[in-house]
Amino acid sequence: MLHLQLSRNGALFCGQFALSLMQTIFMFYYVKVFLNIYHISEYWFNLAQILYMFWNAVNDPLFGYLQDFGRPWMRNRNWMFLLFGPFLVLSFVSLWFPWGVDPNNSMPQGLHLICSLFLYDAFYSCLSVAWGAMFAETSKDHKKRVQAMKYSQLAILLSVSSIGITEKLSKNLVSFHIFQYITVLIAILASIFLYFTGKSRNTSMTKYKLEGEDSLCPEKEPEMGFKQMFTLTRQIFGSSNFRAIALTSFLHTCRSVAHLNFASIALDLLIPKTIFPNGSWKRSFFMTLSALGPQIIIIVSEKLIVRFGTSRSMIFSFKISILSSLLYFFRTSPTMILTFMLIDSVTVHSFAPLFNILLSEFIAEDANNHSRSKYLSSFVFSINSFIIKPAQSLAPILIVTYLNGSGYQDYLKKTIAPSSIHFTEISQSMANILFIIPLVVGTIQYLVFRKYQVQVQSVASENFLLKV
Repeated sequence: MLHLQLSRNGALFCGQFALSLMQTIFMFYYVKVFLNIYHISEYWFNLAQILYMFWNAVNDPLFGYLQDFGRPWMRNRNWMFLLFGPFLVLSFVSLWFPWGVDPNNSMPQGLHLICSLFLYDAFYSCLSVAWGAMFAETSKDHKKRVQAMKYSQLAILLSVSSIGITEKLSKNLVSFHIFQYITVLIAILASIFLYFTGKSRNTSMTKYKLEGEDSLCPEKEPEMGFKQMFTLTRQIFGSSNFRAIALTSFLHTCRSVAHLNFASIALDLLIPKTIFPNGSWKRSFFMTLSALGPQIIIIVSEKLIVRFGTSRSMIFSFKISILSSLLYFFRTSPTMILTFMLIDSVTVHSFAPLFNILLSEFIAEDANNHSRSKYLSSFVFSINSFIIKPAQSLAPILIVTYLNGSGYQDYLKKTIAPSSIHFTEISQSMANILFIIPLVVGTIQYLVFRKYQVQVQSVASENFLLKV
């Protein structure tokens, strides 16, 4: 079989680039497309999000269980990308071609959203769990994990540039057919990099060996039943560190979803068209800057993160989020709003990748504490996803309901003029969402994450050994 001569970091780069390329467009545009282009009703939108939330609760633990305890082909991280990559790409494309747009009947749009969310999330969850396990298993050293994270962020840096290009070429979705062409091109590019990941050499530590000893993994692993799975789940949730990571990650996902899904809508409502006309280079540049800035910062901060540690870096980001929210008192200034959006983008998206390092360190800690014969990489990442994925549904439901309570749907139907007092109410609601979420959520994150105790910073440097 032909294998590409990709390094460990090269495989992580290709997988992250493909996943991030599609996920960036998905998170940034799907809410706006279904609200502003397809004109889905609030009822069908909320119904789809609720069903989506329950589906998330099922598929992530399922994929984690199968990829750690299923048949050998399910435990092959590279094979996952080859097998499920094409299905992920097709489900991504299906989002952007409407089943029907009827202002008087939202059922086609509702069914379209439900089916597309179910399919896209299932395949994305499968591959993201595989990528997370690949990240955790390729090295036990903290410094090397930070280096791998840098390659991951470089992939994200390249992928998020698609936002500025898409904004410019589609004129903020005014030329929707151009947007559709772009999504097809993105799907083709993602397919190529998913294939590269699948064909790269398998560098995961499928068998952990101590110096001078045989593999800790038996050649043939015993079958894992659901009773044992629940026991493992209870052990994982029993860790105060895991609870701190998972809850903080859930809150971070709420912030990330709110920022990605509603950043474009915030610009529409809070920044005058005289400053940012639709399709202007100014608007495109700002969106590109807010997307690229966080990735550049995390890439150049590699040595600082290694020096100060992942947990201290996270605490620092929460403090910045709380302090930056004070710009709320200057919300009438477009310049202050844009400044805050850039700061918020950095504090959310620059530090989100650090959760991969925290989870990887917890996986090593868990294996040591419970004398595991191997790392439960996929299982731990899927349990974490089980907790954080509901945020992807809850945040849009709450925000859309709040906006519609201020008349946002009437604004979309052009029954509210931008110069009317009702539009001022909508703008005020959007400003509340923009500033208050980082303040409240950032404060809770700070209080929760203070309970995190650093136990594994560098497995290699501490002569960390797995026991049988």
